[in-house]
Amino acid sequence: MKPDNFEQKAIQAALTQNWETAINFNQVILEENPKNVAALNRLAKAYWELGDLNEARSIYQRVLRLDRFNPVAQKNLTRLAKSATPHRSKSLTINFLEEPGKTKSVSLLRLGNPTTIDSITAGEMVKLQIKRRRLAIFTQENEYVGSLPDNISFLLHKMILSGNRYEAVVKSTSFHEVVVFIKEAHRAKRFGNTPSFPSSKESL
Repeated sequence: MKPDNFEQKAIQAALTQNWETAINFNQVILEENPKNVAALNRLAKAYWELGDLNEARSIYQRVLRLDRFNPVAQKNLTRLAKSATPHRSKSLTINFLEEPGKTKSVSLLRLGNPTTIDSITAGEMVKLQIKRRRLAIFTQENEYVGSLPDNISFLLHKMILSGNRYEAVVKSTSFHEVVVFIKEAHRAKRFGNTPSFPSSKESL
């Protein structure tokens, strides 16, 4: 199997909260390249999710020895320093299976500070907030990540004000693109069978 395939499988395992599998795939990657910082960060997150704070901390420290200013390791070591109990991701509540009308993967526009973008990882829970009549995505530390496209923002803005609730998780990230997975968590009675994300046929 090609290295890229192992990376995709490691990311997918994290997205589905299969942390033991994520550890296995990242360890395979690191056997080939022990200095793969992205794999080390994913490995640390997997151990953290399983409650092994010491191992997670050790791996993040290893990352900083390789990349002194790595924002992912820096941010998570700060979080670990404040954590007295094992971490459990809030994204555990989200099922990444696509549900027609209820879920959508969205590429964000008007991305935020590059340092913030560089510090977020796939599987990280983010917040959906109304900002100047647009919907924007923020980290749990209230750092701006990016905005939803105007057509989706306009639709969800009305639904949120009328009682709908949504959850969002980072699905993939790179320096130039952040894709979030949005899921309808609660539908207000007034919307009945009205989907949050109508198909192209329904929107005609």
